[in-house]
Amino acid sequence: MKTKKIRIAIQSNGRLSQPSLEYLKSRGLQFKESGRNLVVPCLNENFEILYVRNGDIPTYVNSGVADFGIVG
Repeated sequence: MKTKKIRIAIQSNGRLSQPSLEYLKSRGLQFKESGRNLVVPCLNENFEILYVRNGDIPTYVNSGVADFGIVG
């Protein structure tokens, strides 16, 4: 049985995009460079990063598309 990955929504660009990714990496999570991908899997844990527009992050969390979001 495959377990569902935990999705964390962060800004695709903007002032919090890089700091959010750096914070997650400082917690031990490892990700490949996103390039143009909207969903990037974590290499060492059961997480995925979802890159979206800042204003859409609360909507994605509220609707269950993302489990958590980082907003400013």
